[in-house]
Amino acid sequence: HGNAIALNGRDCSVQRRFQKIIEEGPPIAAKPEIWPQMEKAAVALAQEVNYSNAGTVEYLYCFDDDTFAFLELNPRLQVEHPVTEMITGVNLPAAQLQVSMGIPLQGNPEIRRLYGYEPYSKEHIDFEGGSSDHPKRIPPKGHCIAVRITAENPDAGFQPTSGTIEELNFRSTPDVWGYFSVDSSGTVHEFADSQFGHLFAHGENRESARKNMIMALKELSIRGDIRTTTEYIIQMMTSPDFIENHISTAWLDERIKLGRNTPEAKLTRSEAPLVATVGALVTFVRKISGIYDDFVTMIKRGQSPAHDMIVVEDTVSLIYEDMKYVLQISQAGGESDSTIPVGTHGIFYLRAVSPSGQISADYVEARVHMLSDKGYLIHVGGRSHTAYATHEPTGLRLTLDGQTCVFSKEYDPTRLTTDVAGKLVKQLVSDGDHVEAGQAFAEIEVMKMFMPVKAHESGTLLWQLTEGAAMVAGDLMATMDLDHPELVKTAAKFEGSLTECAELRSTVDECKAKALDLYPHRNFTAAYSKLETIMKGYAVPDEQYEKALEDLGQALQDPLLVVYDVADALGPLSGRLDVKCHKDLMRLVNEALDGQTPAGEAAPFAERVLARLADHTQGLTPDVAAAFRAQCAALYDAAERFKGGVAARSIAVLQTLVALYMRCEREFNNVDKPKPFNEAVKDLRKDVFPNKPEAVFETCRSHRSFKQKNDLMCFVLQQIRDSLELRGRELGPPSPPTFSPGGTPSLRKSASITKLMRAASDQKVDATSLIKADLSELSAWTSKAYNRVALEARMLLIEQEQPSIAARRSRVAEWLRACLALSPGIEKVDNGPRARKMAEFLHLNIPLHDLVADFLTMGDEATQFAALELYIRKIYPLHNLRNLEASGGETNSGGLPLTLKFQFFNTFTDAAGLSTSTSVADLASSGASATLPGGKALRTGVFVKCASLEEFAAAVPALLAQFPAAQPGERVDNCLHVALLGGGAGVVGQCASASLDEDAFAGAAAAFLQGLAPKLSAAGLARVTVLTFVGSSGQEGGIPSIFTFRNGGRGKA
Repeated sequence: HGNAIALNGRDCSVQRRFQKIIEEGPPIAAKPEIWPQMEKAAVALAQEVNYSNAGTVEYLYCFDDDTFAFLELNPRLQVEHPVTEMITGVNLPAAQLQVSMGIPLQGNPEIRRLYGYEPYSKEHIDFEGGSSDHPKRIPPKGHCIAVRITAENPDAGFQPTSGTIEELNFRSTPDVWGYFSVDSSGTVHEFADSQFGHLFAHGENRESARKNMIMALKELSIRGDIRTTTEYIIQMMTSPDFIENHISTAWLDERIKLGRNTPEAKLTRSEAPLVATVGALVTFVRKISGIYDDFVTMIKRGQSPAHDMIVVEDTVSLIYEDMKYVLQISQAGGESDSTIPVGTHGIFYLRAVSPSGQISADYVEARVHMLSDKGYLIHVGGRSHTAYATHEPTGLRLTLDGQTCVFSKEYDPTRLTTDVAGKLVKQLVSDGDHVEAGQAFAEIEVMKMFMPVKAHESGTLLWQLTEGAAMVAGDLMATMDLDHPELVKTAAKFEGSLTECAELRSTVDECKAKALDLYPHRNFTAAYSKLETIMKGYAVPDEQYEKALEDLGQALQDPLLVVYDVADALGPLSGRLDVKCHKDLMRLVNEALDGQTPAGEAAPFAERVLARLADHTQGLTPDVAAAFRAQCAALYDAAERFKGGVAARSIAVLQTLVALYMRCEREFNNVDKPKPFNEAVKDLRKDVFPNKPEAVFETCRSHRSFKQKNDLMCFVLQQIRDSLELRGRELGPPSPPTFSPGGTPSLRKSASITKLMRAASDQKVDATSLIKADLSELSAWTSKAYNRVALEARMLLIEQEQPSIAARRSRVAEWLRACLALSPGIEKVDNGPRARKMAEFLHLNIPLHDLVADFLTMGDEATQFAALELYIRKIYPLHNLRNLEASGGETNSGGLPLTLKFQFFNTFTDAAGLSTSTSVADLASSGASATLPGGKALRTGVFVKCASLEEFAAAVPALLAQFPAAQPGERVDNCLHVALLGGGAGVVGQCASASLDEDAFAGAAAAFLQGLAPKLSAAGLARVTVLTFVGSSGQEGGIPSIFTFRNGGRGKA
């Protein structure tokens, strides 16, 4: 029919390697007066060659002189034809069919509409000239942008990638339309073209279309083995150059050379420590999740997992942006609504590990929840992030909030591998040839593209694959013997703290700035949950451990705790409970909260609540009353928990922790010997949790962290023991932390809990009856792993049978009076009436270590000497004491402080059985001894009471004279006991009082004794033991601390 028309045009300047990435229309690069010329030239070309089809004429437009040059004519539709359709309203495939059917252009309804005519009219159209009634062509409708979605890696110069697609999620909207050649179960293989999708965004103008496209790209979700250009295009379309349309055919290639250093990439990129933190989290969570799956599978098969299979703490190393991050990660709990926390969700703590192996004191807290699509929702630094991870041969690929972050493996230039699937087309060098850095040594084919592979270092190349070999990502193509391996650049090591990152810092800031919650029941729940988490085997930072202990005590001391507990239980009963009863209970709660009734004691309030409930059930039938109690079970529990008062409630809380501990650990102990792990797992699977492998895992995980649990258990048992041990003492400040039995320090402390235990002691709360069976069972365990806990349990059982301090003080005073009546002074014979009377007292096994200071500072000197003798006979029960001799004091000569000298045989070791606070020493090792006939060495001991170390220092010459002269070549272990009980006890200018803690006193005393080492060694002294009050123990009601300094090294008493 001789007609040809131009349906506007498209701008395809954004391309790389001469392949289009973005097309848009109508073009706005060419000036308005130039564009009609370009259309007219295209029409003339089609008419000149009698072209009868749809086609595309391509031009190259020159900005400098506003000229254009012909490139080619594509005699077909291009994949971007929807751009033209959206701005013209003409269906191009339909128009193409009509042309092939012989229908003239004037007969196409959409073309008629484009030129301002009725779609189905017969009026002739003048395509070239137009008329006043019908313009030449209606202007384009808005603007349209098309983006190709390709399986290419923008971080590697748009290198093609291949692999499976796990998820492809896109929904068309009125403004954005798209299509894909694969779905969520598809694969992009290495023999196909890299493009597998196309998006088209329309808008009123170019800016509107651009924003619509960016929104669509952000909502597009593609996950799998492949890499895509989606993120890169988003950054590219937000650049000022693209927004202002300052682009050319070379523009994208120039951006590609910048890599990840474009301004837009820097603005949208997450901070490296955040990326490293999330990457380490995902890696660790995957590990423990895999361990859980393997463990449960083995249990189901009847197999026995290894005892060290479960981990709750690990170190993860990752390299990101040439920086190596080594992070320690701890799993600190699962979600509260999960019966069996597995590790696929929960709380985690991360700390940076320095190159020297030092673990940072600062930590980052993160909460992780695994999504149904195998992604992760991570809350860290006060923000939530979504993450997807893929482990590739070249390293971990992480998609964090839509941004792809690639972690690399340790750089090894001796292994030349491929990071894409393809075929080795040609070896550019021979086997054994020398290759320079940057030299291409191979050519590979990837998705119909031939690409060179270059060496990163110089060296001799040895081929491992032959030409034509098919490769997958990670395959080793060749190895290389490096010329200069010492010059290979390695990743720098991260030396900072994670909290220096702004995106992670808010967690720490929130924790520091968070004020104490006004609601004690919430504080109690949070603190108890943290301790319960420890008993479940999770790892909790020491800072939060200590905080949980203190918060627990503070919450229990709050008089409104029971009130809020009752109020919480009443909430769900509103509308279900009798109106009058509910109103009365709420009145009790409101009066307590408003201060109208005293809430200082929990027991009265709880009793009033229980009394009101009892009044309500009086007129009910037994069945109705039982139903009422079942309905109000939570309310009854809240009130009954405090029926015995705060002190009793506090003991009950500690007892529940003991029960949690025993519930797990008894499964790994027999009555008389430890139970092997495989036997314990077998019993758990068969008898305790049949058909519940998840519960077996939970129990084994709890047992795996028994050391941290033992620490908490020792603290709990010590606190319960304090409630018995402190009976009869005046209420004073809490004692400082002490060394636990066995010499292992127990640094846990809580002033608030100690105060509650003192209250429990004053109220004589039954602290052990409910757990006596557990304590008896625990005290019989013989495994070394439970020595500390078993000893604490035995001591608690013994303490339970002991009278109170007041009763013991009265009993000791009575016996001392009896001894003084028999002999007012030290007897000259070794087994006189007074010594026998003291032996009778010692058979009663009454503890003296917390009373001796009282009797050494009260009464006359005769009483003090008697107390001193009784104490020495107590701590040396098996040494056959002899030759006791009193000296010093006001009534004795020699100018010494109150001193008692004694001798004993070296047949037995010291059986003091005292709880020692600390032991430090480094005295020179030497000495002499005297040996009695029969081979028994006779040792000499001296016990002196001083007001300060200054007084002791002045008395040292006279005290050392008390020891017999050493014989050459012989050795004897003499001992010196020093009681520093004066009001101004000091350490050569330092006061051993509240201003010094135990470590400070021990260090100062050790330094002082070190200066006396030669003199002490010359006297044959093997150890010096100091009994004194340190820190708050010097206050009324405190218990003295005992320090032992051994000759030649650190010792334990």
